[in-house]
Amino acid sequence: AISEIRNEYSSANSSFDDFSFKLWSCAQCELSSASSTFFAQFTTDVLLSLVLPNLVWKAGGMASALRKLAAATLFSLLSHYHNKKDTALLLHPETITHLIPILHSNLEDTESTTRELSCVCLTMVLEQVSTETFKSIMETNTRVIDTLYPRLLELLDDSHNPVRIAACQALEVFLTLAHSTGSSSYNLGLSSLENITSSLLIQLDDPDREIQEHAFQVLVVLLELQRNSNDIDNHDKKHGVVEMMNRKINDSLTSHRDGSLCRLLLDKVKSCHE
Repeated sequence: AISEIRNEYSSANSSFDDFSFKLWSCAQCELSSASSTFFAQFTTDVLLSLVLPNLVWKAGGMASALRKLAAATLFSLLSHYHNKKDTALLLHPETITHLIPILHSNLEDTESTTRELSCVCLTMVLEQVSTETFKSIMETNTRVIDTLYPRLLELLDDSHNPVRIAACQALEVFLTLAHSTGSSSYNLGLSSLENITSSLLIQLDDPDREIQEHAFQVLVVLLELQRNSNDIDNHDKKHGVVEMMNRKINDSLTSHRDGSLCRLLLDKVKSCHE
């Protein structure tokens, strides 16, 4: 991947800053194979000062190449900590507050690899966000959170399937996190969930089976969140979401070329009524 990025830029601009690129290449390689001792030396300040500035959009081929490489570096860093206790040491609330808006903006990058890496990194970050931190981000950066799920829905129609799959995974984590707030001030409303359901059901009729399965998994998670909800205050909303999904799935059943996944979803809808 590193050599591809290097060749891509070199062919477009002969004045490429070799020193900067080689520095980032070495950093990315070290992150991919580093030991726990090496990672222990990384602090929030290092992440904020070295990686994130290069993820911010700037015009030009060099900036695009470094943005892709920075996304790969961040992915390597997060992958090392993913599902480990060490992650809590890396992802301080301040770090998350900086990461989410930048990753959000990179979901619109012209490079498919950057979009995919940004989406995967966003998923890993959201998986580490506590409910309290999420509420805090909502209060300080409402616009980013409000536009995050619509942007993920747009990526479901991306021209590159890996990006679409990454968007499904991010959407699944986002829905779970939003639901966990248990507050109408932060939780998604019925109209938003209807929009999400409609977009995902379209993907169930995609020619690619892998896309179908990932979209199906997000819908399953959405139904499970409703089924497991014990909040008395949100009982009416829960009923409304389940009925909405039941109606939408039945409509799709009659139009899809293969209704097998829709029928499986309807079985799960019935379990929500039990």
